[in-house]
Amino acid sequence: MNRLLRALGHVVGMYFAPDNQVMPVLRLGRYHRIVGPGVCWLIPLVDRPLPLIHTGFRVRDLVFSEVVTADNIPFSLHLTVIFAFDPESLPKALAAQQVQATDDALHAIIRDRTSQGLRRLVSTFTADKLSAKSAMSSIERDLAHFLRERLRPMGLTVQGTGSVLIKEVIAPEQFRRSMLDARQHESTLSVFGRIRDKDLMMRVIMAEFLTKLGERDGNLALLSPLDAMPSLRFLDEREGPT
Repeated sequence: MNRLLRALGHVVGMYFAPDNQVMPVLRLGRYHRIVGPGVCWLIPLVDRPLPLIHTGFRVRDLVFSEVVTADNIPFSLHLTVIFAFDPESLPKALAAQQVQATDDALHAIIRDRTSQGLRRLVSTFTADKLSAKSAMSSIERDLAHFLRERLRPMGLTVQGTGSVLIKEVIAPEQFRRSMLDARQHESTLSVFGRIRDKDLMMRVIMAEFLTKLGERDGNLALLSPLDAMPSLRFLDEREGPT
């Protein structure tokens, strides 16, 4: 029944656009105007409607790889961009082109501009600073501003806070291992820095050394505990060669 009513309405030029959707209209084959949402009337045989355009907010999840930091470390970033398409904000000549763009074409524009802005912003941070909360907030804010400026001439709008959200920052595996090793060494050096007894420090170093040997070759792990090493002696400036 609904289809029949719509078909009868189209015969006399009556069309309907739902909320958050508008209808581009061609007049004698050329772009004429935007109508809707709601009921609208077109001149039969003179006006022709184009497919409806969604003007509400759209959410686009994007993943970018090989985004290079200031110290040339490539990261992968997963982020979300919230945007809308408003063809009525465009000059008529430009609107004539944009109203016929497919959703895939609009998404490609969003991806391209987001990639440009993101890579510029990430390149201002070193790898060790990139994952900090302050860095993420700065990139989200500045990227939203970049997109507003670049997308407005195409009828695409990005709102303020919250329109760009970085979900995940993925460091390369080698960089993650290096950072973990660096933190472990930092912790070890911090412990050594609190040891004033030189002989005790040497025992700790030797225990760590023997433990590593035991892990690789076996049979030496029992020598690693400090309490099991009372007979081990270490040369220092107070002892001569044996």
